[in-house]
Amino acid sequence: DGGIKAWLAVGLPVATTIPQTAVTGDFLAIENAAMTATYPDIKQSGRDNASVLIDAREIPRYRGEEEPIDPVAGHIPGAINVPWQQFVDVENRMLPIEQQRLVWQKLVLPPSPVVYCGSGVTACVDLLSLAMIGVESAKLYPGSWSDWCSYPESIIETSSHS
Repeated sequence: DGGIKAWLAVGLPVATTIPQTAVTGDFLAIENAAMTATYPDIKQSGRDNASVLIDAREIPRYRGEEEPIDPVAGHIPGAINVPWQQFVDVENRMLPIEQQRLVWQKLVLPPSPVVYCGSGVTACVDLLSLAMIGVESAKLYPGSWSDWCSYPESIIETSSHS
């Protein structure tokens, strides 16, 4: 909540050297498929109008006015734009829940909205905000825009409004 600047501001420790010895251990990662959506899920959902798709990127990227990372600008058809920056202050700390609710209450959300961004990272701010207001069944499209625009058959939408 505030990133490395907040970490340093409260005097928490940091290291600048790489440890010489690695610690071994056993870790088994198990994906919870109920928390994510795939490219086929998004395509099917669009055909069925089954869920709300939320684009967490900045407005110019959503509109297709600029795209600093991927070769194609725009958004997934039918997606609504809810930029992640609406949920944090200038120090990247989460805003009070009441302020977050004000953003979300303008929308009609189904039980399991799907959130995406450029690559699946900043969409997590929207997902955290949704969880904070009690919507815990929201899903992440991990591939996000980078995945969607990589398929030649994907429809790309641009818009002059968000």
